Amino acid sequence: MIFYITPANKDFFKETLDRYFQKRYDVFVVKRKWDIPHNEGREMDQFDTEFATHIIWEENGKILGGARLLPTHQPYLLGDMFPELLENAIPRDPRVWEISRFFIDLPPEFDRAANPAVRRLFYSIFEFGCLVNAKEFIALTEPHIETMMRYINIPWERTSKIFTIPEGGQMVSGKTRVSLDICNRIRETLPEQMIPTWIPLTPSLLKSVTQGSNQLSLLK
Repeated sequence: MIFYITPANKDFFKETLDRYFQKRYDVFVVKRKWDIPHNEGREMDQFDTEFATHIIWEENGKILGGARLLPTHQPYLLGDMFPELLENAIPRDPRVWEISRFFIDLPPEFDRAANPAVRRLFYSIFEFGCLVNAKEFIALTEPHIETMMRYINIPWERTSKIFTIPEGGQMVSGKTRVSLDICNRIRETLPEQMIPTWIPLTPSLLKSVTQGSNQLSLLK
């Protein structure tokens, strides 16, 4: 199940959010050894604010993937910490959103499905972008994720060269437009059993993004 945990509906999902922050600690601090803020086995930083939306993939009580989305008219990682990676054209626009803390962490029995899993999570991210009328995503990501985005027809454009972080991994920043057409392209790459099934996109569902509802947990 994919959860869209927004500022408006986060009170419905406190336990899921807590397990998600624990998983982020496991992925980014323990496994990747990033030197980033954490406390009591939970990875959170100054950008996990009231303005953040978290897209979380959970199956059978286990968090398998996730991403943090922030509108760029609020504080966000690239704009506030790494503006040089945006060629000094720093977006401050409610229709431009940043994707950060993207991860897929599958158990061994799911290894063969790793690529479809990435596509599934990206599909959910882009569908959310359409729901909130976003026009562009920006991100600081790893080169292998960049390669995957291009493979599944996401029109990714770099805004920096690949660089090495102190922990030894490589990162790159970039941007992509958001549209229903891109959503449909990603959907076409998904195996039938991984195609998410939405409840009908009604005005009341769209309203729930900003006014608070647990309906956004119904993407399976």
